[in-house]
Amino acid sequence: MIYYNYLETISYNDQQLVRKLTRYTHPNSELIRIGILESLGSFLLSELLPDFLKENPEVRIQLFESFPRINEERLLNEKIDCYIGQNPETITKGVKFYINDNEKYYVIIPSTSKYFSPNQTILSPSMYDLKTILKSPLVLSAPESAIRHQVNGLFQKFHIKPNIIMESNSIITATNLFMRGVGLTISSASILNKIHHSLPINLLPIDTQILQLQYFIAIKKNLPLSPIMKNLINAFKNLYKSKLNELLNITIPKFCINLGIVISYHSLSILFLLIYKNKSIHFSTIKKLVVAL
Repeated sequence: MIYYNYLETISYNDQQLVRKLTRYTHPNSELIRIGILESLGSFLLSELLPDFLKENPEVRIQLFESFPRINEERLLNEKIDCYIGQNPETITKGVKFYINDNEKYYVIIPSTSKYFSPNQTILSPSMYDLKTILKSPLVLSAPESAIRHQVNGLFQKFHIKPNIIMESNSIITATNLFMRGVGLTISSASILNKIHHSLPINLLPIDTQILQLQYFIAIKKNLPLSPIMKNLINAFKNLYKSKLNELLNITIPKFCINLGIVISYHSLSILFLLIYKNKSIHFSTIKKLVVAL
């Protein structure tokens, strides 16, 4: 056992040394060290990096997956080159950040809950009192996560002592647990979209004035940016725009043709944003939106 641990330690140290020497062993490529929370990277990096790497084949990426405060410390100590996170209002001084977009949070209600409403997906915000809903048994991400930091502020705002029955380092794990009836959770449409499920759920929107999700990419202030790093920042900032153009050209026109409806490009843009922000919305509801536009 001692010998096994010794070999494991040597292997780990060798891997760390290879990481540190990458800048020198691949002099013709540029290394970008990205810090990110693991659960955030599981869906955001798959949207960002493939196209970026195709356009910048000389780039090598190293990922450092950890909690926000650790990533911030690494960034300030120049152990990573950038940090991708959410909710920039919590970020420390000495860091410059660029925002991608904002997104709604939802209280996610499984079919096993007494608050579940059949034949609906996105509920009216006025259907339930948010303070009452938040007193239900909850499955949440760990206290160190950015989402949990925001949710804790929500509890303080309503003077609620939450009934947290389970916590997870991954919001995706928390979301999967709630879907099996362990409790309610708070999540976003982009996260739900990455979880394959067939179980009926309700999404109760939370007013963006109370709580909203923003993704950002951060760098250390006063450090010069290489052209490649500028490319990465621009790719991050334009991530939603690229998805808008892609879906406007492919998904939505086909959708409208199937409905036998002709609407303007401007109306298509509005429709896309509604659908993109509410990806679990029922087909019948989308049809009503198209007719309204």
